[in-house]
Amino acid sequence: DIAEFWNRWHISLTHWLRDYIFYPSMRLLRKWGLRSASLWAVLVPPLVTMLVSGIWHGPGTHYLLWGLYHGVLLALSAATARWRKQVAESLKPAWRAAFSGVQVLLTFHLVLVGWVFFRLPSEGDGIAFLRQIASGTGGTPLLTPLTALTAGILLLAFILMEIARMAGLSLDPLPDLPKWAWWVLAYVLLFLLLFMGNFEGSQPFIYERF
Repeated sequence: DIAEFWNRWHISLTHWLRDYIFYPSMRLLRKWGLRSASLWAVLVPPLVTMLVSGIWHGPGTHYLLWGLYHGVLLALSAATARWRKQVAESLKPAWRAAFSGVQVLLTFHLVLVGWVFFRLPSEGDGIAFLRQIASGTGGTPLLTPLTALTAGILLLAFILMEIARMAGLSLDPLPDLPKWAWWVLAYVLLFLLLFMGNFEGSQPFIYERF
């Protein structure tokens, strides 16, 4: 879920915000007599924390919108955590794995929507960008039929390997390869990287201006 995402993403900043913004907000609400399960205790700390995170990244309103967006997601994650756990525990192992996979997929795409507002110069640009994605207009398709087929085959392979791993099977023959085969594989991958990589121009590191 989104809470686990933030426990793993930009850990130094996340832990600082947790220790100096989130926890103090929780303690302040408890001093005011609000229980941790109350609506205010669920909503206020993540909203305040992520708004501070947005301000830390810059003064633009799109950063504030990004922070508010993630604050709402964190609040919804906390509000539904017990329900999601109960649902997972009531399911059979295979369906529990599917339920977990759906949560991962949903979290992934919710985070991607947030990055749109983080990256573009204004919230208006972000909304226009999302409208173009939803309508399928505004640019050349990223996937040709060949690349879509390749991506689908690779995705299916990963899914089958994960199912086999959960079933206790192994589909990985690589550890049994002789040493010379490992070297051949390494050089093939290296040359593929060199010949297929895009090294023209330079892409500045997104955090260099913060």
